[in-house]
Amino acid sequence: MASLTQEELLQVYETARTTDIEILKKTAVQLFPERFSDELPKIYLIKGGTRGFSHGDRCSPPKFTIGTPPLQQIGIMEDGTAYPY
Repeated sequence: MASLTQEELLQVYETARTTDIEILKKTAVQLFPERFSDELPKIYLIKGGTRGFSHGDRCSPPKFTIGTPPLQQIGIMEDGTAYPY
């Protein structure tokens, strides 16, 4: 199974600028076609997150967490800012 690194996952999100899983998968295929020629990447989305990020003037949990096996994740804040876990 081909996967994404945390940096690549961040690149996919910053290119797509959405939390729509299907668009994220298609963006990953466009950015890394040699890796995903046979199947779409495994990307998941959960509401919230397991930690807080220093964002603005406070520490806040992400609105969403986007991840890919084996546990590469980024937190997406309310304003769309992304932070690697």
